[in-house]
Amino acid sequence: MALLDILLEPPTYGWQDNQGNLVKPKPSQLIGEFFFRLNVFRDKKNWLPFLSWFSVACLFPFLVVFFLNFFSWPLLIAAF
Repeated sequence: MALLDILLEPPTYGWQDNQGNLVKPKPSQLIGEFFFRLNVFRDKKNWLPFLSWFSVACLFPFLVVFFLNFFSWPLLIAAF
């Protein structure tokens, strides 16, 4: 796993504890880590994840409008 140690930035809560056991983070730690990685003022490398999540947030209202106004089961079957 040496390649993954080089490629992946370790999370702020760490991969393992003092005994070497894998850390299972709490949901609050995961949410904190998510927003920590989106902070564009901390590091300029965070612009790409920020822009991709921003585009998802901008397109979400159009998805809701589609499901409320235009979705039908025959259309879903035709899509598949």
